[in-house]
Amino acid sequence: MLTRQRLKELLLYDPNIGLFMHLRSQAAAKAGDIAGTKRQKYCKIYVDGRPYFAHRLVWLYEYGVWPTKHIDHINGNPMDNRICNLREATVSQNQVNSAAKKHSKTGHRGIHMHKCGRYRVQLQKDGKPVHAGYFDTIESAVIARDNVYRKIHGEFARL
Repeated sequence: MLTRQRLKELLLYDPNIGLFMHLRSQAAAKAGDIAGTKRQKYCKIYVDGRPYFAHRLVWLYEYGVWPTKHIDHINGNPMDNRICNLREATVSQNQVNSAAKKHSKTGHRGIHMHKCGRYRVQLQKDGKPVHAGYFDTIESAVIARDNVYRKIHGEFARL
């Protein structure tokens, strides 16, 4: 298991920009190079031959322990690994802080056009639906959605 001490022997983390740099030359990197690759949506860094998500390494580097939950990127940008942008979250809290899906017809999470021609606001809390009503305009639906989001999801609500 990777330790904070071992991590700090190999990498230097800059909390202002959220990047790691190699302290020593390795097989594919020289000392001073920025560590990590973007293979999917998150930055991955190889340490002693094992891949780690950069945001989890930040947690270990800064707090000295592995996170016990998921790590949520507060601003929704999975490449922004500044410690001020990271927080522990449950799976549910992490999902709440995600953007609208690309196929969303309204462009807003939790707001759908109902067959009656009005905007329907329906969210979820712990896997259970929370219906907030039907609205004539997208603006009124967004206001209602944001109010309900704040109430049921607190700081994790993405407005």
